[in-house]
Amino acid sequence: MAAPDLTFARAKLEELMTDTCTVTVAPDSVRGDDLDPDTLVLTPEGRVIVYDGPCLVSARNPSGQTSQTLNSDGGLETWAGRYTLKTPFAEDDFPPGAVVELTASQDAWLLGKTFTVIASMGGTYKASRRTEIELREAAL
Repeated sequence: MAAPDLTFARAKLEELMTDTCTVTVAPDSVRGDDLDPDTLVLTPEGRVIVYDGPCLVSARNPSGQTSQTLNSDGGLETWAGRYTLKTPFAEDDFPPGAVVELTASQDAWLLGKTFTVIASMGGTYKASRRTEIELREAAL
């Protein structure tokens, strides 16, 4: 049985990708990152851009809400929210730990946010490359 032609579906979905994002990876994983002693945030060092182009960020579940979990990382409480990143289908999978930064978006809240790649998501009839990403913010 021949695979269905998803050219039209992919083109329509790519029209919705009005955001722009940059995805970077560290050649040494997180081992080369520097820990900021004031914010307790790892500062990436020597990252390489693996993607810079159109994307779409959406809530992970169908109700439009992100799944939020409260974590304690070394005594610092953070909220972790899961989202889905969609990029054009032809792009390669992004490895876990890659960093996604939105550089342009219709949603001002997303600008400057830094997400971490959790996993690439597969599927039989994919019209875009789907990646699960996470945003961590300090709990107030």
